[in-house]
Amino acid sequence: MLCFIPLLAFASTLTSDLEQDSLLIKAEKIAESYAAFIAKAPPPAETPQTTACLMQSSVWYSADLAALGNPGQEISEAAFWNLLQALGVDAVDLRTAGMPEEAWQKIGDLAGERGMKLVGHPLTSASYGDADFELAVRAYKGYPHLFHLIEIERDDWTLLPKARPGDLSSPVPMSTVQTLKTLGYLDGRPDAIYPNTRGSCWAATAPITGVDNKLRRWIFLQFPDTGIPAINWLDPTFAGQRVASGEAMHSLLRLQQSILYLETTPLICRQMAGLSPSENALETLALLIRKLGGFSALRLNASIEESKKAPTDLLFDRFTRPAVLHALLTGDAEALRLIYKIFLQEELQPRFLVHELRPYSEAKCEWTEFLLNPKKSYKYYEERITGDLLAERLLKEDLYSLKQSPSPYTAPIAPLFGLCPDPLAPEDLENHKDELQRAHLLTAFFYAMQPGVFSFSARDLRGANGADPMKGPGLYHPLSRQLKNKQSFASQLQKMLSARKELGLFLAELTDILPTRQKGLILLLHRLPLTRQYSLTAVNFSRSFIQEKIQGPFLTDKWAINLITQQTETKLYGADSFDLQLEPLSGKAFLFKTKPFSQ
Repeated sequence: MLCFIPLLAFASTLTSDLEQDSLLIKAEKIAESYAAFIAKAPPPAETPQTTACLMQSSVWYSADLAALGNPGQEISEAAFWNLLQALGVDAVDLRTAGMPEEAWQKIGDLAGERGMKLVGHPLTSASYGDADFELAVRAYKGYPHLFHLIEIERDDWTLLPKARPGDLSSPVPMSTVQTLKTLGYLDGRPDAIYPNTRGSCWAATAPITGVDNKLRRWIFLQFPDTGIPAINWLDPTFAGQRVASGEAMHSLLRLQQSILYLETTPLICRQMAGLSPSENALETLALLIRKLGGFSALRLNASIEESKKAPTDLLFDRFTRPAVLHALLTGDAEALRLIYKIFLQEELQPRFLVHELRPYSEAKCEWTEFLLNPKKSYKYYEERITGDLLAERLLKEDLYSLKQSPSPYTAPIAPLFGLCPDPLAPEDLENHKDELQRAHLLTAFFYAMQPGVFSFSARDLRGANGADPMKGPGLYHPLSRQLKNKQSFASQLQKMLSARKELGLFLAELTDILPTRQKGLILLLHRLPLTRQYSLTAVNFSRSFIQEKIQGPFLTDKWAINLITQQTETKLYGADSFDLQLEPLSGKAFLFKTKPFSQ
């Protein structure tokens, strides 16, 4: 027995050191240090505080500092923050992990001096708990409860993939998952959403000796794209919630962040149920964040009907992006019109959403709304069609435009405009530069001229593309140079954001999707806050000039004012209609009021 003492002493020292670095211990220390402060804080609002959040920040700039490389150094320079402020940005989302608190303090000061807010990602860092996971697989204290760890009996190790010593993440094939399910290890776990998928969201560890000197092999749920172990949100010890609450307190109270980004994993495997924060866990986190004076935004892959129940203050818009892509690829905006009609039917207002511009190289032809409602009937043009058939039809049209073949596993990733291969070669970028810029600007216009948060990235400002988009050619010059050119992407975006802020369009209410005879045209009617005046966002996604007669009682005894040029459009004052004309890949936004700006 004495021969094991040095080994056990070493193991004890190792686990003790790991525990000091674990997120769970850090979360408990943060909770203790702020317990008295939180006890004195007033109760949080029980419902999402969307309006209050939008009043503070409705234009977000995001940057992944790891992807930016050296250009990311400018984020610590006052001159760059002045440029963002001039552009119209009022919140900055820095997607990074491991930045020292001193650096965050400087960034927080730069933002605060300009009245800008910071967006944080607490749960992302919580999922990176290397120390926590190593303690968990060593069966140390309650750490196994933090993850979806299932111990496999030694007699069944032959079913698991071979793993080298020290390998803690060997992918488990779907066939093995089905066998383990038959043996009772995964009883009740649903199958994959795509039946033909060979891979799974499960991984296996190599044999590893625990703190009790027992040799074990585990399987666990992981994020399929990164291999990061997934936090278990439904464990009775609530270890996941304790880590998340600690991370939230750290972000809000120490890093000066005001809006916290809560992300759930894209629904690739149904057996990952429980991987994402449960409804109760999300509600608790949203309440805690509001109690601490912050706001929350959730990225959720769910139907519109389910998403409207989100307890957070904001929700990322995953519904319109594939429809915008489809409209640009095919020149047909009917699917996009349908999404907005569902918004009205389900009473989900676009002002609740974060509309992301996103680089064109990151667009996906995914139709989540229809795939999650396969047997629901939708009216598409003049026919009724089920969700599964509509998704298949739209995907085939996308693929035809992209000249790609369907895949039974995942939705295709493609350049947003379907003009060039991905990544774009320098000569391709130059050959299609004009149309790429017009389509990119049109997408920005569509999202900027509607309620909610408008979010764009450093990649958007550069017009970047490809696997390493911050290197190589881009569509645009640096921001400082763009703002000196009135025709540049950034300068035109600046005009949109200025008009949006002046009218309070970010708080407006969507009231109607006006009918049109044009396939590529979408007409969104909004009612503005306070004044109760109406505005209209009109976008032509086709490659053809269009003319449409707009009619409605909201036009009677009103002038039509172009929000960008602030000039009066051709319309008789007393008429209840006016003629809209739009060039290919262009848009206009109008304010209907009794007096033009000049009066």
